[in-house]
Amino acid sequence: MLLCSVFVVPSVLFLIYGDGTETWISWMCIGFFGLGYPAGAYVLFDRRPQIIVNEVGIYDRTVLKDFINWELIHDAYIGKINNACFIALVMKDNVDLTGIVNATAAGLNKALGFQELNINLSNVKVDEERLAQFIVAMSRADKVEKVNHLKQLGSTL
Repeated sequence: MLLCSVFVVPSVLFLIYGDGTETWISWMCIGFFGLGYPAGAYVLFDRRPQIIVNEVGIYDRTVLKDFINWELIHDAYIGKINNACFIALVMKDNVDLTGIVNATAAGLNKALGFQELNINLSNVKVDEERLAQFIVAMSRADKVEKVNHLKQLGSTL
């Protein structure tokens, strides 16, 4: 929203104090960059959980279209790019992620040298190491152990 203001405020000032020439450019800047205000407010005030963990799997609503079942995850590790932390999920062989994750995002993740599927932790206050260990434990646990892991996680939050 602050970056949008860099373009909107001067455009408004140009409309008010300008000589009247090329006002369409100011209106175009206000119209285009002004869309950043409602979009930013939506993200700022959105209180839905970003990451959902249950017996079935894990879901990150910022990048995934559906839950990732625990049985599909082989391993997990922590990655960082420019102070942005994420957990890279190593999938088992022959797992088709079509329909679960955006193909463009998966390709970009691979190009950066990470896994096709990453859980973004930038806006989440969580111990990254502990969450990565939890994901690995859940992927290797049977049904009863999964319920116990979830109870332990719930009691420590």
